[in-house]
Amino acid sequence: MGSDVSRTSTELSVDEVLDRVDWLLEEGEPDKARRLCRRAIRQHGREERLWIAYGDSLSEGGRFREALKAFERGAELAPSWALAHAKCAEALLEVGRVEAAEESVSLALALDRDDGHASFVRAMVHEFMGRDDLADFWYRRAARLDGDNYFRPHRTSWERFSAAAGEAVSMLPPQATRALGGRKLRVRELPSRTSRGLESILRMCETVRGTGEEEGPRTYLYRRNIERVCRDRHDLVEQIYLTLLNEYRTDPRASNS
Repeated sequence: MGSDVSRTSTELSVDEVLDRVDWLLEEGEPDKARRLCRRAIRQHGREERLWIAYGDSLSEGGRFREALKAFERGAELAPSWALAHAKCAEALLEVGRVEAAEESVSLALALDRDDGHASFVRAMVHEFMGRDDLADFWYRRAARLDGDNYFRPHRTSWERFSAAAGEAVSMLPPQATRALGGRKLRVRELPSRTSRGLESILRMCETVRGTGEEEGPRTYLYRRNIERVCRDRHDLVEQIYLTLLNEYRTDPRASNS
């Protein structure tokens, strides 16, 4: 960031704000990125790139419905920008509106068939609709279009996924293992349809507390959502470990168990 770090958002150009937002998101500071975007939007309210960056910061902070509104505003300001519509599609998918996401990503690809992000989002949409062959085609296409940012997910068998999960659990602190239900994790393909719209359907994990005196916590790993961000088995073990550790650290019910 250099000497520029002391400058206020009112002194920064739009490009400088966007660069700073990218840096903040990479550093895991979505709230700071969101506040910076809001201040910049007060000055440059018709700059579609700021609205997309604002949506990214909201999404990274888990505020998916607000992110959708920001992306929709960006698409409204730039109706011919494929990426804006692809971002809308991703946010729609996040909140469980799969059919609407399919419409939005179709529009994005109609505007630019070679947009890598739109191709990746289309793959996710197909996956949630149970069209695995089409999903694989679009994942591979996204990787060909933009190999630096997209790749074909590492898919494996249930047995190998379970073995990777066991390896990840063995790396956790003992208190985290106990709080998340011991070594017997449940693995599901994707979150259930009944939960869509309540939480992100792209979530990788959740812990359900027991209701009876004898019933302990149950932690579910969502296999496809985890595999989607992994290139190989090493990534898979690491991602499961980080997912479970984050679940323990961010769930007060777990950390107090």
